[in-house]
Amino acid sequence: MAADIRYQLLGHTRACLGESELAVGPPQQQAVLVCLLLRAGRAVSVDGIVDSVWGPQAPDTAVAAVRTYAWRLRKALGEQQGEERAKASTVSSVGTGYQMTVGPDQLDVLRVERLAAEAARARDSGGIETARTLVMQALRLWHGEPLAKVPGPFAKQQRARLEALRLALMEECFDLDLLLGRHALAIPDLNAFVTEHPLRERGHGQLMRALYADGQQAAALDTFEQLRRRLGEELGVDPSHDLRSLHQRILRNDPALDAVQRAEAAPSAAADAPGAADRGHRPAVAPVPAQLPSSSADFTGRAEAVARLRDAIGSGCEAGMPVARISGMGGVGKTALALHVAHQLKPHFADGQLYADLGGSGPSPARPEAVLVSFLASLGVPENQVPDNLEDRAGLYRSLLDGRRVLILLDDVRDASQVRPLLPGSNGSAVLVTGRPRIFSLPTVAHVDLDVLIPDEALALLASVCGPDRVAAEPEAARALVSRCGLLPLAIRIVANRLASRPTWTIRMLADRLADQQARRSAMQIGDLDVHSCFELSYRQLTTREARAFLLVAAVGEPDISTSAAAAALAVDEHVAEELLESLVDAAMLSVVAPNRYRHHSLLRDFARTRIRATDCSGAQEAHDRLLAFLVSTAGAAATWATPADPLEYAWALDTVGGLRFTDADAARDWIASEADSAMAAVMAATRSTGPGHRARLRKAADLLIALNRFRCQIRYEQVAPTAEVVARVAAAAGDSRSAARARFVLTSDTALCVPMFEGA
Repeated sequence: MAADIRYQLLGHTRACLGESELAVGPPQQQAVLVCLLLRAGRAVSVDGIVDSVWGPQAPDTAVAAVRTYAWRLRKALGEQQGEERAKASTVSSVGTGYQMTVGPDQLDVLRVERLAAEAARARDSGGIETARTLVMQALRLWHGEPLAKVPGPFAKQQRARLEALRLALMEECFDLDLLLGRHALAIPDLNAFVTEHPLRERGHGQLMRALYADGQQAAALDTFEQLRRRLGEELGVDPSHDLRSLHQRILRNDPALDAVQRAEAAPSAAADAPGAADRGHRPAVAPVPAQLPSSSADFTGRAEAVARLRDAIGSGCEAGMPVARISGMGGVGKTALALHVAHQLKPHFADGQLYADLGGSGPSPARPEAVLVSFLASLGVPENQVPDNLEDRAGLYRSLLDGRRVLILLDDVRDASQVRPLLPGSNGSAVLVTGRPRIFSLPTVAHVDLDVLIPDEALALLASVCGPDRVAAEPEAARALVSRCGLLPLAIRIVANRLASRPTWTIRMLADRLADQQARRSAMQIGDLDVHSCFELSYRQLTTREARAFLLVAAVGEPDISTSAAAAALAVDEHVAEELLESLVDAAMLSVVAPNRYRHHSLLRDFARTRIRATDCSGAQEAHDRLLAFLVSTAGAAATWATPADPLEYAWALDTVGGLRFTDADAARDWIASEADSAMAAVMAATRSTGPGHRARLRKAADLLIALNRFRCQIRYEQVAPTAEVVARVAAAAGDSRSAARARFVLTSDTALCVPMFEGA
């Protein structure tokens, strides 16, 4: 019978048949092989392989390259075996992707995991010597850095995972040596281990116990002090509670430390240990998951948010189980920030990092019971030992994390019900949550409501993607470009990638293109990055009332809108308007700029108006008409405080019914100051309207200018004049002499009308 091919990943990637080594091809072909081997028995789509080998910057030729590499691998590996055996163990096409099926003895990684599981069972049954032999067999399978020189984000993640597994096995071997009473023999290797890995607390604890058992109490205490200083200087944290407890026991010569249990005593000790009932699920060699996706190499800014999250999570594990939350609109960079912080905090969590994308912004969010299956597998629970229901899975998960330091990153969360079953139950671990909506029912120690970048950070991101020389050559155009991206990281990354892929384009050329709203829509998409698709996910989660409010407020509320103005536009009571606006804030579709004032991000406003045009929404014009009437009425009421003896409703026949009323001049002045920009925007919108009611809107716009004209010491002439000129011109063209005359009056009047408001009111 033909022999099976053996694959080696714990070193340079190799494939051997008997004594012969088979060609595995260039590095990227090896990356395809690794992707299939480490997902053996599962089909991997071509797109999944592309992401694993190249990541988000994959070239256009990536799909063709994957198919070529798969063909070469099938040819190199399959023709070396008999036909039936080749079908079973080489690269086979499955659906839109590929699959490999290998036995546990064919792949060194699977052999290591099998040996680790056997060692765990041996230790649990009291076979300490047998367990040590099995662990040593597993460690001898390493022949260097895993997946050496294999490129791609998947290989990078797996290298970290396999290295973490090797370190965990080494620490398990030290534990077994101490149980066997081999303290003196273990000390040299432990010294070398902590020198090479100076922040791993478990190894330091083992060295302290070995030194103390060997009669070297001073050296054991010095080991603790060296670690304490290093953790303080490099990470700003103290050693863990367990290590500090061991230090205190050594200081007071705790007799329990002298009673070293030998292998024959291990079974009763294990049976009496806390949590022994769970040992059927807990492997003795606890896997160390390293599931964090790679952090963005061009991560920019966010220094305050990074510091806040690091402080909250890094220093909060001893006193509790900290949960930190990052929320914000789509595309603002929540995941990038979370991954950046999580990677910085990895030294704090030596027992591993778990990651799950909960898909909260999509149509099918992940169920916590499914996420727990994945987490339990990562923590070493065999598939046939995973409990059937959510409560039991969550309980086992909490048991496995008890006494360990694990960081859990839950990305794109929809609501608290997704998160609660995934929270650890004891101190030491920490959870970082990201999501678009604000989730108030989680017990968080820190919350970052992420906003867009500041201009300098936005320019730095642009430069990091398209090149610093191009930004330095066109600084003003670069500022205009990031401004027209609304300082949104996703939008900046998209336009920067456009520039990077088009070296003949100038920044000014693209900035000028983005000045047009219609052109912005097509420019905000490249590859799988699409600003409007990102916003669409959030929009689909709104209720019908929230969606209507989102669209209509975007149509009329520029640059922002007050609660009372929104109530008028939406034709609802003010308290109902406030509830709707606040629900949009919680959904990260609207932001608060001041008490009772709300604003759409410029790109969200573009998205809303695009939807309005696509659905031919007549309600937008009706909302504008209601808002304009409200502004005219309220501005007229405010203007009566400027000249009480000359009410506008008589002098200019303004309609002052239906708006707000004011009890004093200060309140009127404050309203004018806060609404001036929005009122000017409403006037300009009236000049752009068409169809039935156009002349009536022009009259309202002219009346609003007349009322605002009473506050010329509050509103600058340069602010009013261009708007009045447009109204006069459009009204004249429409044959509306009344509105044209009123607009011209505003252009020729002086500022005396505002004096009584401030001197006599």
